[in-house]
Amino acid sequence: MNDQFGGKSQLTSITASAVMTLILLFGTGFIKYLPVPALTSIVVCALWSGTEFSLAAKLRKSSRKEYFIFLAAFGGVLVFGTIYGVVIGVLLSFINVIIRASYPPTSLLGVIPGRNHFYNLETYAKAQPIKNVVIYRFKGNLFFANVGRFIEETENALQEDTKYLIVDASGINSIDSTAAAELGTLYNKLKKKGIRFFLVEHIAQVNEELRTYGVGFIIENGGVRQTITDALAAVGYNRPYPLCENYEIKSVDDHTAIVQEFEWAFGSDALRYIDLYTEKILRNAKAIDPKDEHAKEEYAHLWDGISPISDHILLDYLQSRTEELSERYEIEKERIELVIENHRQDLVSGGYLSHNT
Repeated sequence: MNDQFGGKSQLTSITASAVMTLILLFGTGFIKYLPVPALTSIVVCALWSGTEFSLAAKLRKSSRKEYFIFLAAFGGVLVFGTIYGVVIGVLLSFINVIIRASYPPTSLLGVIPGRNHFYNLETYAKAQPIKNVVIYRFKGNLFFANVGRFIEETENALQEDTKYLIVDASGINSIDSTAAAELGTLYNKLKKKGIRFFLVEHIAQVNEELRTYGVGFIIENGGVRQTITDALAAVGYNRPYPLCENYEIKSVDDHTAIVQEFEWAFGSDALRYIDLYTEKILRNAKAIDPKDEHAKEEYAHLWDGISPISDHILLDYLQSRTEELSERYEIEKERIELVIENHRQDLVSGGYLSHNT
C-alpha cells in the first residue's frame, strides 16, 4: 500500500496504522454492509502489485531454475494457501543452494605469453598450460557434498608428465572434516606418485581448519603457498614459464580470441562494448596532437574507466585492425600506433604486461 500510494517515508505506514485502528475500534459495524465481491476486489487491488509477473518474465530469461521455483511457489499459494506456498518456495530455494554449492565452477588455468596473469584454458584461446604443471581452480567452499567431485577432477586432470598439482583455492573460504581428510589422502597419494601438491590463494582460516582437522602436515611439508606464482617459484619455475609442448592451441583467429577474452566481462554484449571503447579512445585521440610534448599524458586519460585487465585486450584489437579503424574513424594510422605504444608502455611499467610482450 505504501508503494501504491507513492509513500516516501514511514509516515505513510503510521497514518495507515492509525486509520486502521480507528476502523477496527469504531467502524467494523459498517463493514458488514459491504458486499463480499467489493471486499474481495479491495484485497485483490491491494495485493496485485505483489504478483511480480515482470520478475517471472525476467527469471525465465536469466535463470530457468529460479523461474521454476517461482512457478512452484506461485502454484503452491493458489492450491494450498499462502503459508504452504512460502514453505514450498523456501524448500526449493534451499535445495537449489545445496545443488549449486555441490557443483561450483571449476577450471584449469594456464598462461598467455607476455601477460602476468593466469587464464582459464577453456575461455582464453591463447592460454597454454605450463609444462609439467596442472593448475586447478575450485570456486566454492569445500565440504562433504562436493569433495568427491574435487578429487575426481583433479585426478582426471593429471597427465603422464605431471610433476606438480597446484590448486587455486581463492574461492574456498572454509572446509569441513570430510573434505580435510580427503585432501590429506590426496596429498599422500600424489606424494607416492612423485607429484608435489600445492594449495594456494586461500585465506588463513583454511590453514587453521587444516590443522584443526588433523591434516596440518600439508602445511608443515610446504604444501601451501600464498600465490600461484609462489608455488611455481618453489619448484624453480620463473617467468617466462616453460609451456606444455604437446598442447594443441585452439584454432581461432586473433579477432575471435580477443572477443572471447572480452566476453568474460560483457558476455553476449562483448562486441558492442569493444566498439564503444574503441570509438571513445580513437575519437578523443583524433583531437590530440601527437607532436605535443604532453600528448603521452593526454593519451593516458583516454583509458579512464577501462580496467587494466581489459586494456591489453583492446590494445590487441587496435593493433590487429589498425588499417580498418584508421579508415572508419578517419584518423591517421600513426596516431593509432602512438596510442597503442604509449599505453602498452604504461601497462608494462605498471606490471600488467611483461616486457617481452
